[in-house]
Amino acid sequence: MFGIDNFENENLASKKFDDFLSSLIPRLEEFEHKQGGEGSVYFINDDFVVKKFYNSAMAINNSFLNYCNEMANFHDLGFCVPEFFAFKMIEDKYDKHYGLYILEERAKGREIYIDHNNSDLFSLFDSVCSKEEFENAMSAKEGLLFEKLMELYIKDFMNVNKQLLDISDLMLENFILSNFDMRVQGKSSSPDVQPRNILFDGKNLTMIDNLYLKIVRKTMPNENLEKVITLKTLVNLISSNDEVAYFINPSAKKIKSISKIYRENQTLAAKVTKRFVKKTNELLNPVIDKRYDFESFKQTLGSFLKEKDAQEIVSELQIDF
Repeated sequence: MFGIDNFENENLASKKFDDFLSSLIPRLEEFEHKQGGEGSVYFINDDFVVKKFYNSAMAINNSFLNYCNEMANFHDLGFCVPEFFAFKMIEDKYDKHYGLYILEERAKGREIYIDHNNSDLFSLFDSVCSKEEFENAMSAKEGLLFEKLMELYIKDFMNVNKQLLDISDLMLENFILSNFDMRVQGKSSSPDVQPRNILFDGKNLTMIDNLYLKIVRKTMPNENLEKVITLKTLVNLISSNDEVAYFINPSAKKIKSISKIYRENQTLAAKVTKRFVKKTNELLNPVIDKRYDFESFKQTLGSFLKEKDAQEIVSELQIDF
């Protein structure tokens, strides 16, 4: 393997990245990988990943080229996205490697919130039990081990929320503006803000897996609508704290230790939401001009926050209908 420090100039770098990607494609199954909505990602090493899109996403009228160039430009503009190094289209349907490939920077960090159905869930608990013990406890949803798993799961959310409260204003501003600017400027891509697509290393937030639009967007965006959508996606992201409610045994709320940290995490999630909403209002001034959008915000906030905190955040929303 080689690192990016090997490159003498931009042209040589581009050629080496192209060659590197070509050498990896026949070997991708050797690497750890995950499947997503648009394809698979292969983890090459600490610096690189390769993404392969499903064949149904095969390029239309240079759409894949447009997508890669747009994402590379977004990185160059300083948006919170990984760097794109090379891409390759194998268009021969009789080639066993037929498909679309991207060699991309491996973003640092982990998925911001790990949902209760995530295949990586066990990684939160591997220091306290075996995989078999974990699976048995998850199946039984009761017992001392399950209580310990519930406690650790809630504490993981608490830790993430504390870190989000400590990230710099500059980082938060760039994250919010990256989301909005890519919505407004993107013609071949669009942000897909959900927990699995936001990597967080405790200080930096990186948006991965922007949607690949096979048909280039030609209409001009409604900027206020995109501002409202940006705010909504941020609130929805933090609302992933309601995963805690799906994970725990309902009767466990009667256990003092579980009940206590459950409420503590609600308070932390409220503080994070208030910070994100306040900063979005300062940067974008989104105005909610449709009642159903307003009601949707209220419903989402009420799904994971205490009523008082939800109402306080609702009062901060700017409405005009």
